[in-house]
Amino acid sequence: MSRESKRRMAVIFIWIGAATLALIIALIIGNTLGDTADKNAGALVPGGEKPIYSYEGEDVKPISAHCLTSMSSKTVAALDQSVEAVSVNLRKLTGEPAYHSPLALAVTGDAGGSSDLKTVIGELKSRSIYVSGVFHSKFDSYSNANIRAGVLDYEASLICEALEGGVDEIVIVGLPTDSASLAEASLLFHKVRERKADAALGAAMPYSLLESGGAAAFIENYGGFASFIAINTEGLMSTSETSAGLAEKHLIYFERYPLRLIIEAADKSNGRLQMEKLAGLGIYNVQCVPVKVGD
Repeated sequence: MSRESKRRMAVIFIWIGAATLALIIALIIGNTLGDTADKNAGALVPGGEKPIYSYEGEDVKPISAHCLTSMSSKTVAALDQSVEAVSVNLRKLTGEPAYHSPLALAVTGDAGGSSDLKTVIGELKSRSIYVSGVFHSKFDSYSNANIRAGVLDYEASLICEALEGGVDEIVIVGLPTDSASLAEASLLFHKVRERKADAALGAAMPYSLLESGGAAAFIENYGGFASFIAINTEGLMSTSETSAGLAEKHLIYFERYPLRLIIEAADKSNGRLQMEKLAGLGIYNVQCVPVKVGD
């Protein structure tokens, strides 16, 4: 081989070596950037590629529940024929049951509402309407340990009473959001399932946790024993623009987890409009509750 040929071959090998080195460097940089992106996504919504919890097996499926503005046969009769699921508040704002509760009467001397729960639920069932009960828990509002324990026991019994009355599932609102109180919260679920082993119980977290960055911790904490997790926007403006806007601000959570959104509506037309707006964002797992708890 001539000296010129050897020189040309050396140049070719140098170019091949340089190209190979450049390819290796590019792969290393790509993998590093990919890992960084994964970590950043995890920082927004921890859990890696696999959600912390998901609707599987016998877990509760997504619903589109319209609000039953009051616990009465008249309200049931006024529901549109197209309604397949309703959301009903189980307690008044003052804490008494929104229906006539034999348990509440025995414990507190006040039965709460006047309507018979089994009758109203039976009328809904006769139309094959799925019933989701919203239960506002209050045990976490007390600081005294004995009172908290007593209220928790009472609330577990009220939830069982509602399930025995025919309610298909119950979403519990007002649960503690701090990890220190998680054991108490899990005890509430446990006490219900001791008597109702197949109880479908959801945990609702306040919308404020999305704003403060505490949502992922709530999902991780409650995802271990709740049948599903909901985001509660009660107390916020209930216009169609606002409910859709609130959800859109944190759409990553709805894309990552099968969350339910609880919204308020003054009437059925307002609730339907909000649901349509949310459907435009791809959010179909929605539960509409009345602004005020009826009798």
